[in-house]
Amino acid sequence: MSKVYLFLRFFSLLFLSTFFVGCKPQEEPIISLDGDVRQSTKIVERTVEEPEILPEENQIVKENERLVIVNVTAGGEPVTNATVTLTAGKFIEKHTDINGVAKFSVKKNCRFIILSAYNDDYAVETYSEILAPSPDLSPTVIDLILKEKGVIITAILIDKPEKIDDFRAAIIEADPQGMPKISVSTTNITKNKVVFHPIPSNFKSLQVIVYGENIPQCYSKEFCTTDGKDKEVTVEIPINVTLKGIALLPDGSPVTGKFYISVNSSDRTGGKYQAGKVSSRQIQPETDGSYKYSSLAQGFFDVTFALLDEKNMFPVYKNFETNLCLTAPETELNFSFSELPKLGLRGKVINGFDKEPIEGVTVYARQWRNLPAYDEDITDSEGKFSLELKSGNPDDFFGEITIDEPGFGRFKDQIHSKGTFATITIPLWPAGHITGKITDPHGNLLSGLVVEADNDNYIPSSCYDNLEYHSPPSDINGVYVISNVAAPMKYGISINKYGSHKQQNFTIPGNTFSVKVEPGEMAICDLVAISQPEILIKARDEKNNPVLKYTLDYKAQTKSRWCEFTFNVNLFDDDWFHLDSNINGAGTFSCSAYSIEKSLAVKTNNISFSGGTNYIVLIMTPSDVELNLSGYLTGVDGLPVKDGWIIVSSSSGNRKKGYTDDNGFFKIEGLEVKKGETLRVQMINEKSSYSSFTNILAGSENVELKITKPKEIIGQVFYDNLENPASNFTVKCDSFYRRQSFSSTDGKFLFKYNIRSRSKRYYSGNVIISSENYFPTETKFDLRKKSVYDVGNVILKSGKTANVKGKLVNQYGKPVEHRVYLKYKEKDNKSSALANLEDGVFVFEGLLPGKATISAKTWHGFTASYSFDIYEGDNLELPDLVLNYTNSAFVVMTFKLPDGSAVKNANIINNGYRIYATGVLSRDIHTGIYSDWKIKYLGKTYIADEFEITEDTNKLEVKLRKSPE
Repeated sequence: MSKVYLFLRFFSLLFLSTFFVGCKPQEEPIISLDGDVRQSTKIVERTVEEPEILPEENQIVKENERLVIVNVTAGGEPVTNATVTLTAGKFIEKHTDINGVAKFSVKKNCRFIILSAYNDDYAVETYSEILAPSPDLSPTVIDLILKEKGVIITAILIDKPEKIDDFRAAIIEADPQGMPKISVSTTNITKNKVVFHPIPSNFKSLQVIVYGENIPQCYSKEFCTTDGKDKEVTVEIPINVTLKGIALLPDGSPVTGKFYISVNSSDRTGGKYQAGKVSSRQIQPETDGSYKYSSLAQGFFDVTFALLDEKNMFPVYKNFETNLCLTAPETELNFSFSELPKLGLRGKVINGFDKEPIEGVTVYARQWRNLPAYDEDITDSEGKFSLELKSGNPDDFFGEITIDEPGFGRFKDQIHSKGTFATITIPLWPAGHITGKITDPHGNLLSGLVVEADNDNYIPSSCYDNLEYHSPPSDINGVYVISNVAAPMKYGISINKYGSHKQQNFTIPGNTFSVKVEPGEMAICDLVAISQPEILIKARDEKNNPVLKYTLDYKAQTKSRWCEFTFNVNLFDDDWFHLDSNINGAGTFSCSAYSIEKSLAVKTNNISFSGGTNYIVLIMTPSDVELNLSGYLTGVDGLPVKDGWIIVSSSSGNRKKGYTDDNGFFKIEGLEVKKGETLRVQMINEKSSYSSFTNILAGSENVELKITKPKEIIGQVFYDNLENPASNFTVKCDSFYRRQSFSSTDGKFLFKYNIRSRSKRYYSGNVIISSENYFPTETKFDLRKKSVYDVGNVILKSGKTANVKGKLVNQYGKPVEHRVYLKYKEKDNKSSALANLEDGVFVFEGLLPGKATISAKTWHGFTASYSFDIYEGDNLELPDLVLNYTNSAFVVMTFKLPDGSAVKNANIINNGYRIYATGVLSRDIHTGIYSDWKIKYLGKTYIADEFEITEDTNKLEVKLRKSPE
């Protein structure tokens, strides 16, 4: 396990401890999850500063606030005095009135909230909502329905001390590899018994976790609530062990500054600790380097010591790692840090267009993506820079270098070297913007929709491949804006239905919209979106009894698109199962379904559905299909896999899915195969998303299959700095186009790399992390030789920025199309923009405050500049920037073939000038008469007619004739 992974786990548990400290005695659950595997909501922290709670009887909404009204019902009746919690950056708790209503005020620009409700009779129900923009501050009304009585869990503490300082207990999802989700928490204990508030009966694998200042963190064995019965579980509190010793620096002197210790259990020890569970904290040693770390358990552990620079969280020295057996009452370990390997890196930054060097660009060195830089350098007039890199883990990995210049696409690259010196050349490409209006087919403006832009072509720099950008929700005029996308590049445009308002499930017909973005330009792309159809399914037997558990293979098809999925339907009530059609318009629906509990089946073809809401009832009849395959499935821990998937494929393309029961048993029915045929079998653990492949003979019975552990990508995401963990973000892997949304209070994520292919080409690529109103970041990963890849700390940047507008002209006042540079007097925060061809206007967006200089330089060396101050939130309009074009002129040239059509995307053979895709060549050219320009276009060579350039020349059309060659 890597050191970085251990430190990420350390910060997770440190945050978890902070969360529990916020609980008040006798307080019931802070937040609850409903057990839906699609939920990614994690722990919600109670802050010390409580937000202002307005009077419920006469709720007054301030100018910068909006009202959220929550109606809580059960069995169709309002629930009085139910506890309702709302989290929107801060945590608010209220109780419903006699009408079952609780009212909250949130900030006007609040985008995401988490709600939960419960009372003494009903289990916790949790709901998350993306709030649509509300310029008129109209209230948002949300219904929360309490559905069931729930299951009461009682924890019995074994070997409990007489007193536990700062006692904390919670029920969590039993996932030893990831940050656990809190189901309910409490600080209330009576003698050795802890009784939790009722929780839903749809959890499949839970544990009780217990914390305290004078006891180790400890866990119960796993349990479930699917049987709907109350349970008692035991938590054995292990003997307290103290780890102590002397910590020394490489020169033998004592460590006097704070350092981190992470203790990770390397095996299961009687349910007390589990593999992957980490206990970590920061230690302040004595002046002689002696340290103590108490509240640990007995057993075998992996231990990591790290001395970090608190500013950028980079190791000052190489981490010390070991494994040891902790024994009571004390275990002694003396150790010494060692020096980090170093690498001298030299490089050059060039313009991606003309390969010319770029001066004044800051290149940063970081341990991991977007951590604070520990070294930086500014490129000189030749575009050169020099850095000293340090290696954390492993020895040949020297972290990342990044460039994040406003007006340019971001550059990030990981540095690997087995030597002490390396060189690199970095191409930078400018940035552009995308905007447009969104309407429905009737011309009505659509607000609250998030637009996504994905690049669908290759640009010659690996750091720009597979970029993904999201707009803020469209405003009341239907306008969306996606700022600062890498250019020149073509992007596919789509509606991100998961990022858009929950009640507006729209898509773009055919998903065929695309737009080309040029550097410094605003590309216009208006969208027409239509509502997606909703398909709801119920299954019944011949006597009209509900069938609640069945496999469903379905295909939905329209004129323009089709989709097909397999679902394991597992309903608790006679309710409708909602299908995610992911298509648009009217069409036909086909499916086959098999009951898991009875020998029932149904097959339908071409059921018509509309573009609205469709209700389909499936009548299942007795099935006479013979058994093809059966057996048992175990997981990576050797235990039976409950509710796992078995997907079997035949050589003829037939495919069926089966599911395991509580004992890991499965059987597959209805697969048409040849006698003695070898089947391809994929095994999936639904809870952990682990999967494996194997081959097996058709007709086999009682086979034993085992899942192997999959690859994983981990990391931690922050807003702006390491003190502000990200709450909502998306992680996307470009290798197989899977994305996952995370809702968190600590910014941690674990992306399980569960690809459904054996091809190794999918095991390396880029991970792109994005969040609304923040710039996306991207980092490489390579899982071909690793089981876990840590992308480290990722900081998504934002800020209160300024905009600057100006005009670039020549000495005669005529507009000039040229690149303009803005540089701060400090050594960072520089940018560039392209002056507009028509009026010479240039715009800088997203600028930070400071003293800046604006400048431009012609191809022939003429320069112009002046300095000014930028203040936060400014919208400045600058004086004209005048470039002297003596004995030259900035000319926009078009070239016409003999038939009158324009030449596009071609080179001038004589001088290397480029005619862009827009059909123009724009640059400054020396005055004079030209008669020998040659152009090769579509396999033919053309010669330009003679033309003249004077200082007054602005636009010029040049006619071409076919070369006699």
